[in-house]
Amino acid sequence: MSELLASLVKTTRTQAALTQQEAAEMIHLQGGRAAWTDIERGRTTLDAARWELFKIKTGNHKLYKPVAGNHVPTKEDSSPGVLLGYYYEQHRKARGQ
Repeated sequence: MSELLASLVKTTRTQAALTQQEAAEMIHLQGGRAAWTDIERGRTTLDAARWELFKIKTGNHKLYKPVAGNHVPTKEDSSPGVLLGYYYEQHRKARGQ
């Protein structure tokens, strides 16, 4: 992983006010904090799907962004049904459907 991408991962996490452990749990990363530390230090890579999921969940994705007045799911209510419904609705709205 390039230094630039590793730095971007760390910046995105810190702007979301998440610990490394919380970030790892948010995207179901095996190895927890230690694995996240390795990613931020450029020792290992974060696969594209998890990076995209992390951007979505932290509100940093180009297409899926929080909308004023809508509830943004948090760790506490991140059951698959809640998240899927939220992101589907955001996608539908973004496409004007």
